Amino acid sequence: MSKIKPVLSLPINPIPQNPGAPESHHSSRFQRISSPIWGFLPLPFFLSFVHPFDDPMTIAGQGTIGLEILDDLPDADVILVPVGGGGLISGIAVAVKGIRPSARVIGVEPKNAPSMVEALKRNTPTAVQVIPTIAEGTAVSKVGNTTHTIVRELIDELITVSEEEILEAMLLLLLKDKVLTEGAGALGAAALLSGKLDVKGKKVVIVISGGNIDLEELKVLLERVENIVEVTLRTDLNLAEELEHVWRFGCKDCCDAGCPEMQGIIGVLPL
Repeated sequence: MSKIKPVLSLPINPIPQNPGAPESHHSSRFQRISSPIWGFLPLPFFLSFVHPFDDPMTIAGQGTIGLEILDDLPDADVILVPVGGGGLISGIAVAVKGIRPSARVIGVEPKNAPSMVEALKRNTPTAVQVIPTIAEGTAVSKVGNTTHTIVRELIDELITVSEEEILEAMLLLLLKDKVLTEGAGALGAAALLSGKLDVKGKKVVIVISGGNIDLEELKVLLERVENIVEVTLRTDLNLAEELEHVWRFGCKDCCDAGCPEMQGIIGVLPL
């Protein structure tokens, strides 16, 4: 097995993390990578196609994150998961619901790429027009058949967040907690900070799924600081305390309404 060389089929604009394998760049989005790649590979290669999200083994592998979450936090009430093609949330949902059925698994998509939202509306995977988004890792035009079925049966809620909300979450994570995450990885935090979820008093887990951000994206992020920081950030609060405001009071700006002083309760658990 060690002598078999893998070939990676990547978008034109990926941020690879030293993959150590030959690469084939041929698409700007996931919709073409998720198709079998026999057509453009030179003979005599014979390779098995591993789907990036719509494969039972891929889903099972990502499901181990759900096992680790419950191993660390067995009484978790709500788990927020980024959604692109649906592999990550499918795996986590299968694992979590099998152990703790009462836990709510909530998916979060960027408004600019609502492929799973549309699939659930139409009750079938449907190609959508993807608008450029800072959450590039979830910019999938069409979800998989397997992931759609699992999400439809197991996910408790699916919401979308705007580009501004994603950027706010990325900024809070970076400036207040020194966590540099890509846009897709910040979707869960964006959902919680948006105030769209009723999680008051619940034990909430946010899956921060990746930190693949290039210099151009980082530049865009930092350029937004002056526009967002005055509205969102408070010098006397860290992200944990900001999220705790939402957790206790169900509001985003309650600090300005004279809420009592609180201690941060949320920590970062490496998985």
